Amino acid sequence: MIYFLALTLVVEGIIRLRVGRQVERATGDRNPYYGGISLLILAVILLLFAKPLASLLPVVLGILLIVYGLQKLGFARRNQRFVNVTPWPAYVYGILVLLLGAVVLFHPFGSLLFLLRGVGIVMCIMAISEIIGLFIYKN
Repeated sequence: MIYFLALTLVVEGIIRLRVGRQVERATGDRNPYYGGISLLILAVILLLFAKPLASLLPVVLGILLIVYGLQKLGFARRNQRFVNVTPWPAYVYGILVLLLGAVVLFHPFGSLLFLLRGVGIVMCIMAISEIIGLFIYKN
């Protein structure tokens, strides 16, 4: 997983360097180079510190899930002003994501494999919910 992520960063960095060269030829601007260089440096850092970063993954994932759950609760509260939209499914969804984030954050290593499987399932449900929400709140 770490190697795939590093490879993705390297490929994106090379693409940005090539685009940066084209932009520099056209406009003389060297700023697009910095994005490519920073992605290549990030890939090297990721490879060098793969083990410590992997141990931080549950903590970071827990924090991200808590923030996402709070965001969904706020979104449900904002959309409560519409008469024909019931906010309760969004509240339940936000609370479930918030609780999952708290479990992952405060109990990261006890049952890591089980939790990461659960997080994967919840993230699949989140993706489906986001797609459905895109069509419902399209206006």
